[in-house]
Amino acid sequence: MNDQLIKKNEFRKSTSEIIQSTRKHISAGLTGILASDKKEIVLSVGHVFQRLQAGKFLSGFLEEWNKYVEKGRVKDDYETTEQHAACLQELLSALDNDMPDEERFRLLKKIFLTSAMEPSDLSDRDSSLPLQFMQIGRSLSTGEILVLFAAYKINNEKESLPKHLMGRGECLKRLASKSGLQYIDLVRKQEDLLVEKNLFRSIEGYDGRNIRDDNYFRLTELGYRFCEFVNFYDKNQNE
Repeated sequence: MNDQLIKKNEFRKSTSEIIQSTRKHISAGLTGILASDKKEIVLSVGHVFQRLQAGKFLSGFLEEWNKYVEKGRVKDDYETTEQHAACLQELLSALDNDMPDEERFRLLKKIFLTSAMEPSDLSDRDSSLPLQFMQIGRSLSTGEILVLFAAYKINNEKESLPKHLMGRGECLKRLASKSGLQYIDLVRKQEDLLVEKNLFRSIEGYDGRNIRDDNYFRLTELGYRFCEFVNFYDKNQNE
């Protein structure tokens, strides 16, 4: 019985230990920069900020991960899976190479924790979908994330959509309001990028059909499934 408990604790510590080790590495890097001469410090300002942000993000993530483990929301052997290792590597690589802001890191965290909960109707531990979603998440800017999930929310509120045909202008106004970006020019920029990433459907693709009757408003099926995966975290975070 004791051996089983020890093994269980080792599994549960593995992810925490990796994150704690990464935090120590970040701290050591900051110490080294601060010990450099003034010229090197000036050149490293952006790098220092990136490491400070990374440390902050990791601290919050570690606390939430440990709560998930303590509540039994992560199966004891999940941390031994290839999916877990690949997604964790993607998360840490994003911090190291992408300099993500809080919105993008929050998105990656949600994908990671949803994967760890192994929702049977969305994916399983043998699926490559969580890693694909992590990679998509890494490619998104804050503006794209806001517009993407604004479309998802609008889609889930179809009763509030007009019955008449909507052109691009009206779609942009609704997305600007729901996303909080306010200006349709900001939304238009994100919209074009989301179309390129196959998460949004081009307005021309509707061929005059009523957007209100479309299955996913402006989202492609990939865009909708991506949002559904992330939304699983939002629906379950308070359990």
